[in-house]
Amino acid sequence: MPEWLIRVLEFRVAEANEGVVEDRVELNDVVEWCLVAPITIKDVPSHETAIPGVTAALSRWLQESTYDPAG
Repeated sequence: MPEWLIRVLEFRVAEANEGVVEDRVELNDVVEWCLVAPITIKDVPSHETAIPGVTAALSRWLQESTYDPAG
C-alpha cells in the first residue's frame, strides 16, 4: 500500500478517536469499513455464488461490529 494511503487511513483513525477515551478505533477498523462500505445488499447473492458462506460471514461481522456511524 502506498505510504500516502496509509497516512490517510491513520488520519481517519485519529479523526474517529478524537475526544474518545474508551472503545477507540484502530487502523484495522478503518480498513474494514473502507473495504466493506462498497458492498451492497444487491452484491451479496453474486458474492455468495462465487464464495459460499460469505453471506453468513458478512452477517456475523455486521452483528459483531460496534461501529456506529451516528457517533
